[in-house]
Amino acid sequence: MSEFKHYESVSEQVLPKKLPIVVRIDGQGFSTLTDNRFEKPFDSRFESLMNAAARSVMEYCTQAELAYIQSDEISVLLPQSEDPFLGGRTQKLSSLFAGHASAGFTEKAFKMKGVGDFSAAFDARAFVLPKQKVLDYFIWRQEDAFRNCVFSTAFYELAEETSRDFAQERLHGASMSEQQELLFQRFDINVSDLPTHRKRGRALKRVEEETKIENRVSEEKMEELLRKGYAEKGQIVTRKKIKLDNDIPEFTKNSRYIDHHIYQEYPSVA
Repeated sequence: MSEFKHYESVSEQVLPKKLPIVVRIDGQGFSTLTDNRFEKPFDSRFESLMNAAARSVMEYCTQAELAYIQSDEISVLLPQSEDPFLGGRTQKLSSLFAGHASAGFTEKAFKMKGVGDFSAAFDARAFVLPKQKVLDYFIWRQEDAFRNCVFSTAFYELAEETSRDFAQERLHGASMSEQQELLFQRFDINVSDLPTHRKRGRALKRVEEETKIENRVSEEKMEELLRKGYAEKGQIVTRKKIKLDNDIPEFTKNSRYIDHHIYQEYPSVA
């Protein structure tokens, strides 16, 4: 090992095997980046860009089973493995997940009309959790999503009616219940009626799908498979695909949504 490889190696951290890995990815400077480009508090175009960022990560990391998305944050779950992705090397996991998220977001933004030319950057951190703490982690992030939803809705409704300074002052120190009451009494907005994916976040999941083999390969490839006797026309094959779920449950009420990725005795959740 060269002298400089030694300096590199002593700074590397390797996560222990046989434990679930979570990589949390955050947008850098997104408050400024999005301020004049997207509607507030919510914009389906921005949500689409975050979905693209998460999808890019899951397409890169074949061990990723779930990506939970809220605001400008993505939490990616990799179930426990004897052979962790990238050997569990934290520098590799963090840098490459952040890089793929940035690329996926920026590529889609470049093709999107009305948002202007800009690039996005994400940072990431990778860590392991005990199996019994994985659900608690995602409950924590989902509770944060709900708090963000309520505060953002109240803030921008007040700001539109008055000013941002007034909205910030009015909401300073207000409890969640007080914010919800203000929305209902002053703006006739019931938080319960807001779209599920804005209250709870959303998820990309890797799910199995059955389909005819000719729907999965090109016509040329299908002819080759038939010629070599490797497949039959109409043969049903199972493949994994990445599916967006905008109607996720409250994790405190449906623990299986997360736990079935960790505990194999749980049935898969569609």
